[in-house]
Amino acid sequence: EIPVAGNISNIINSCNCVDEGPCCRMLAQNGGMVENLIESCNDALATCGMLGSGDSMVGNVIRSCNGGRRNCKTFALNGRVGNVVDSCNSDAGEQDLCRQAARNGNIGSIVSSCNDGYNACLGLARDGGSVGYIFGSCNSGNGACYDAA
Repeated sequence: EIPVAGNISNIINSCNCVDEGPCCRMLAQNGGMVENLIESCNDALATCGMLGSGDSMVGNVIRSCNGGRRNCKTFALNGRVGNVVDSCNSDAGEQDLCRQAARNGNIGSIVSSCNDGYNACLGLARDGGSVGYIFGSCNSGNGACYDAA
């Protein structure tokens, strides 16, 4: 049986974990849609990995997916995420925050996000992917934008 993709309008101050994860991994997968993710999916390992992947769409990610390592790894893989704002940040210098995000997919903008880890945006927008603009983001101690685009 093949599952049918669904639609969630808004996730606000929800789906947060403490230390453990992954809270929201594979959210909006394979044709699903989440319009807005606001102050959600925080404080966990790999919390939003593969979010908005596989021909899926997430409208805006605001103050979400912050915390541990690999927060937003392969975010928007073959899919689309609109705007990423104050999200996908680490507070402990963790790794791979937005590694390979927008790979063969699209992210509209990345603002104040994907910071404070190493290899933060390694491989961003590879394989035909695109990001509209990056502002105050992808800052890290090592490998910040290595092999991007």
